[in-house]
Amino acid sequence: MEKKHIFLIIFAIVVVAGAGFWLMATFSEPKSIEPITIHQPSGNFNCEDMYDEIENDLNRSNYCQSDSDCSVIMLGGWYVEFGCYHFINKDVDQEQFFTKMDAYKEKCIQAINKCAAAPDAKCVSNKCVYVD
Repeated sequence: MEKKHIFLIIFAIVVVAGAGFWLMATFSEPKSIEPITIHQPSGNFNCEDMYDEIENDLNRSNYCQSDSDCSVIMLGGWYVEFGCYHFINKDVDQEQFFTKMDAYKEKCIQAINKCAAAPDAKCVSNKCVYVD
């Protein structure tokens, strides 16, 4: 009878320890995040809706797990209407933004470039941000 109790206790300890290791591994592993897709405009589009869509694309592209994930897309010039720069993940194809913004600028308002150089980006709470 004692051997049966000892076996059950050891078995319970192994199961609890295994579950604990599995939970730690599941929640401590960095999640791989698929790069976002920048959908290009086709045909006629509303300038206000396209502006909002580009802004949303820029916001969705700002994700990271470490500082090395962060990149800066310099806008300025013809693209200054969307700001001077945005922090985005290094794996996001910047050319897709410029292609979409080119379609926007062909039809919509253009602004004057008044941009300074972009600061370096750091990863804080899974977002690329400027840190002093």
